Amino acid sequence: VVRPVVDHGRHVRFACSPSDLLFDEHGAALDEWATPRFCYLQNDTDPVVWWGNHLLWKKPEWLDEMRGTQTPMAAMTWWPFITFWQVAADMTVCRYVGPGYGHKYHAAQCVPAWAGVLGLDPAADWSDLIGALNTDVPPVNP
Repeated sequence: VVRPVVDHGRHVRFACSPSDLLFDEHGAALDEWATPRFCYLQNDTDPVVWWGNHLLWKKPEWLDEMRGTQTPMAAMTWWPFITFWQVAADMTVCRYVGPGYGHKYHAAQCVPAWAGVLGLDPAADWSDLIGALNTDVPPVNP
């Protein structure tokens, strides 16, 4: 499952974008986010998120869920052992992509996630804070 929903998002949320903090993949609103709150940021194209020894012998569910997306992973085919090494090799270069792809998480993802964890509205306008963070710690370009 690419972005699982556990207990209607009551304590734990998986997100790639700020909207994932509020809605499931079908657009249904998640339950109120109760404390303690946990957020796992994960880009669909981040091999670090998907890599594990299970790739050696078992086709992962997320591979089918990538079909129809605009990511290179949508074209992947699972092969025993080969997919494991393919994803492992991707981990060496996953930082050399644009923000929001691979293992590159940027302020526009992190700030709303932290806002939600702290009990603030992740959908609020955080552009001033995001801009300040990007000025102090500019995103690394590929």
